[in-house]
Amino acid sequence: MRKSLLDVALAILALFFVVVLVGIYVGSERAFYWWDFQAYHDMAKYMARTFAESPLLFFGLLRESIRRDYNFIFTVPLVPTLVLFHYSRFGYVLGVALFYLVPLALVMGATVRRLLGWQSRAAFWVAVFVTLLLSVSWAAIFRGYPDIGGALLIACIIYVYLTGGTLTPYQSAKIGFLIALLMLFRRHFTYSALAIIMSIALDQLLPLLPALRERGWAGLRALVAPCLALLLIPLTLVATLALIGMPFLVRLLTKDYTALYLSYMVPPAQIAGYLYRLIGGAAVLLALWGLAVGLRGLPQRRNRMFIVGVGALQALLWVFLSRQEAVHYGVQFVPLLVVGIAELCLWLWGQPRLRGLAALPAACLVASLPIGLGALALPSAAQVLAPLPTPPIYRTDYDEVRRMVDYLRDITRPDDAIYVDGSSDFFNYDTLRQAEIIFYGEQQARLNLPETPQIDSRDVYPLQLLLTSDYVVISTPFQSHINPAEQDVVRFPMDAFAQRAPIAQDFELLPTSFQLQNGAQIAIYRRTAPTAQATAIRTLDAIRAALGGERPGSQPDWVMLDPIDSATSVRVADGLLSLTRAGATSAAPATLLLSSAGGSVLKVAGALGADEGACALVQPRLRLLDADQRVLRALDLPAARAGEVFAWSADVSGAHTVLLELVPEGAVPCMLDVRGLRARP
Repeated sequence: MRKSLLDVALAILALFFVVVLVGIYVGSERAFYWWDFQAYHDMAKYMARTFAESPLLFFGLLRESIRRDYNFIFTVPLVPTLVLFHYSRFGYVLGVALFYLVPLALVMGATVRRLLGWQSRAAFWVAVFVTLLLSVSWAAIFRGYPDIGGALLIACIIYVYLTGGTLTPYQSAKIGFLIALLMLFRRHFTYSALAIIMSIALDQLLPLLPALRERGWAGLRALVAPCLALLLIPLTLVATLALIGMPFLVRLLTKDYTALYLSYMVPPAQIAGYLYRLIGGAAVLLALWGLAVGLRGLPQRRNRMFIVGVGALQALLWVFLSRQEAVHYGVQFVPLLVVGIAELCLWLWGQPRLRGLAALPAACLVASLPIGLGALALPSAAQVLAPLPTPPIYRTDYDEVRRMVDYLRDITRPDDAIYVDGSSDFFNYDTLRQAEIIFYGEQQARLNLPETPQIDSRDVYPLQLLLTSDYVVISTPFQSHINPAEQDVVRFPMDAFAQRAPIAQDFELLPTSFQLQNGAQIAIYRRTAPTAQATAIRTLDAIRAALGGERPGSQPDWVMLDPIDSATSVRVADGLLSLTRAGATSAAPATLLLSSAGGSVLKVAGALGADEGACALVQPRLRLLDADQRVLRALDLPAARAGEVFAWSADVSGAHTVLLELVPEGAVPCMLDVRGLRARP
């Protein structure tokens, strides 16, 4: 009875700790969260509101979201706290902590208890509180990431695997299913999935090698059963992805994510140092000490080798393949850290001569959490042992940002496009977007703030948006959040307006400016004239030169040169451009600029829509220009009919610039609907 009451008391203490910590941290913020830091909260809000209105629609959206790079799977358990706390940031963060971190702590408690048959209750609760006290467990949560849910799935896979020494088909099926969920939960956990599969294979096959050496070919029979059980893991994994995540599987196999995120990648030594600082030197050293003790002197050495293998392979894959820095990438190592630190605490307590040292890892954890959350600071000499601080964001320029938002609302109309050039944590298009929502609410926010290019390897040229923007907001000095050399798509507009490049001469500088807390000076320009076609072409040449001839990862083959108004829509998906224009006529063709250069033969492909009102016949025409924008020749291509898939080839040798005009036949206005337009030299 007393033990049961103690368990209840410890459970209440753990929950109380989580709720109070979330309340204190979120209550200390005065911030405008941006990009991924806000996106997951927004997705969770959207799905929670959808569930409140229609559970059937909720599950339909959940299924459909798997087609996207950012799906809604993580939102499912977060609905209760979001609804209860009116979709607030507190409700979101509390939901992630209660429904992902707390279950992770419980699974880790069960895992350590399984590893240590003795002191089972103590092992369970020590592991629970070690999980809750690790600052790396909280850093991602407080920055808005749900990735601790991925750590929960990793812990579940480890626990399922440890339930038996010999891998059974049932175990394999469960593990394959959980690994599929892990990959769907967040794509970057694919590296963890590979580490788990490799570690299981090593754990199952290495003990059989002595028999194989002794018995030769006859020993191969001993490999049949474990190999079949191992094979069932990837088979179940692929079957699960094919059944519920086929679009994800297709993207994973066909999309070059390494090239897309190349700008984010850093040298292996730098990423290793970052992970060490993120977790904290003290936690890393304590975990290594505990793992060494477990491998040498505690039972179930093979199970510990498996866990160490998972963690080691995760580290190797991340340091040498992924090579990306971000606060949420440390959560994949939480299970390994918990096993090492919890076992160290329990082992020291079990040694009469060393029992006094058991307080050392506990004290380090208790101290490292407030240090990691920015509440305490260590002397510079001791910071090598401290985790990377993730303090509550508190903006001292909060009122200045509000003044900027109010000014933009005063001078713009709802359909005026505002190009925001900046990519730092303090200033970017999304900080302004989120600031307006905070100040005026989602229903009253009306600033038109398109997503501007940020990353060279991932995004697009800034030309298309600059051509269609009515206002341009420039920040100086240059505002970047990664290596500035990887953000030339952000630097170009700043330099162009500072140097009064031809495209900048179509704008006037407004007299009101703003000063942000990091020293950024904000200037606002208003369009005074449309950008001429010749200026657009020269600007594209300047952008290409600024990027060293490299084309951004998502840049489509064509750039729309015509003004984009309420009758015109341009969409980019997977590097392909689609456009619709209502009221198109032969007198006003759509004009597009080829974004790449080179090649003597140009192949143009795409399709025309056949919806009601679509143009029945479209005549394409190429205009080839030299470097001085003189027309070399014009080429008429075969006409395309509504509903047709077209593919044209043309000789463009000698051309510096290629323009494509899409001319609807006839004088009656129609809907020009071009889909998936692409070009290959």
